[in-house]
Amino acid sequence: SSPFPGCREEASPVSNPRKYWDRRYAAGGTSGLGSVGTLRDWKHQVILSYAGTPASVIDVGCGDLSFWHGCPPESYTGIDLSTVIIARNQRRYPDRRWICSSGSVRPPVTAPVVLCLDLLFHLLDETEYRRTLETLCACSERWIFIYTWHTNPIPAIRWQIRVDHLRHLRLRAFAASFWDLTSDHVYEQFRNLRTDLPLFTAAGFDLDRFVPYDQVGGMYVFRKREEKHEDP
Repeated sequence: SSPFPGCREEASPVSNPRKYWDRRYAAGGTSGLGSVGTLRDWKHQVILSYAGTPASVIDVGCGDLSFWHGCPPESYTGIDLSTVIIARNQRRYPDRRWICSSGSVRPPVTAPVVLCLDLLFHLLDETEYRRTLETLCACSERWIFIYTWHTNPIPAIRWQIRVDHLRHLRLRAFAASFWDLTSDHVYEQFRNLRTDLPLFTAAGFDLDRFVPYDQVGGMYVFRKREEKHEDP
């Protein structure tokens, strides 16, 4: 088990992310520890303290809806890569909007509140990561809430990672783990979101507040700048 909430729950390769998540959900797996319990309640409190009870939400990486106690807001768009979980959510809530896609593909919808919780550190591809950030900005009319890592947990679990690589005969990943300690090279990647603040600034968003949860994870709260109209 992981020494940090939400860090390492699986050691399975993710060379094909959609296949991985489809298999996980089809086998009865869940979205993970970040969507339940104390951490879920904490995230709700942070969102509530800034945006109130959101009436309209876009949830990028919506997963199995555990975060919503199984009942998302009435005006809700759930986006997820997994065909299995989107089909399941669609059957349960046909009156909500569901999009089966990665977060890097910009959907034709906007909302006052956009969520991206426990997703970014699963994106190993740099282009997909940056395009996902661009999607969050394009879809939000007011608030963006991003829960991700603010410090790198990989070095603390590097020996567990290497044992997993050897057990599954991932020799390239095993070798890479000795020179790159920002990733496990199959499932998780640490990036400092603060280095991407210029992307948000260019899109019209300011970092209103960063709220740490623990020594690894925290919530980045972005708010869209109000346009200033000069009197004629």
